[in-house]
Amino acid sequence: MKAITLIRRSLPLLAAILASAQIVSAKEPLFNGLGSYTYRITTKSPEAQRYFNQGLAFYHGFNHGAAIRSFQQAAELDPTCAMAHWGIALASGPHINLPLVPPPAAELAWKELHLAQDNTQHASPIEQNLIDALSHRYANPQPEDRAPLDQAYADAMRKIWQSYPKDP
Repeated sequence: MKAITLIRRSLPLLAAILASAQIVSAKEPLFNGLGSYTYRITTKSPEAQRYFNQGLAFYHGFNHGAAIRSFQQAAELDPTCAMAHWGIALASGPHINLPLVPPPAAELAWKELHLAQDNTQHASPIEQNLIDALSHRYANPQPEDRAPLDQAYADAMRKIWQSYPKDP
């Protein structure tokens, strides 16, 4: 009985690991019909902006794999775009359907967070704040209990919301 329970608990983790292996190499086309929401970021590439917006649309729709691929395409088009790297790190993290971060996703999030931090000189003040807040969401190595990280991230995001109350 314990073996069956262990297998059942491991299946979502295994699926996430396999999915994250495909995330790194796949490219995402630009799609139409994902809504009209845009979030202006610091980039000189209009196409990177479009991929970033698409990444947000997929992220908000809980399609984390497509979001990561869209953010990766934005980063490929503009490697100094801190928010493209932020998006990859954000979408690689825990979410309602997978609160535990599989090791490959955690490695990707950690790497991309540092790329975002390395490019903050190209980012606006709110983008810098969002990148800093995301740094509270991850630790390397990952702790067994994510609760303190989740709380620290929520607290950091609350401060940003208080500083920029009209920015969705």
